[in-house]
Amino acid sequence: MEKEEKKFNPVEKNLYMSFYDSPLEILFNHDYIAETVFEAIKMSKATIIDKPIVHPFPNRAISIVCGLIESDAAFHSTPETQPTYCSYRINTCGSKTHPILAVRYLIERLKPVGVEVSYFKRGMDLINTGHIFPKSIENLVKKYENQFAIQDYKLNYKELQQFDYEFVLYNQKTLNSNVARELGLDS
Repeated sequence: MEKEEKKFNPVEKNLYMSFYDSPLEILFNHDYIAETVFEAIKMSKATIIDKPIVHPFPNRAISIVCGLIESDAAFHSTPETQPTYCSYRINTCGSKTHPILAVRYLIERLKPVGVEVSYFKRGMDLINTGHIFPKSIENLVKKYENQFAIQDYKLNYKELQQFDYEFVLYNQKTLNSNVARELGLDS
């Protein structure tokens, strides 16, 4: 029995992303959005259970909810707001999933002016489970450097507390005062 318990890793890795001012032609293309969400889940090394819920709204917003073998993922858009807004979140457990591997892909597909990224570790970490979570935000940025090095985007980051990290990426060429305010950059 002890051997089975050692294999189980109940640590969650949670990625929350807020996208500001993505183009309407992207947000209104629900097939493109669904394809993007499903690919991001795959890139995170997570597995969708059964059939995802994809619900379009009359205002052309969309919600997508996916049960995962490793937990769950969701996407929601609010294209009627100014700036436009959409969010993606994925919660995973186990040593094989890595939600942060989809950050760059999501930004490149949704083309926002600004992005807030929060990355959290939750639960207990059992010894010798193979779970990898960098001990500092600098180590995380270095380990996943290619996820944050996106042409025309600038990165700001801070450690909220141990293993809770927050990133802000924004397109230096298209940043406007509304998005700067939403991202907390106008102070």
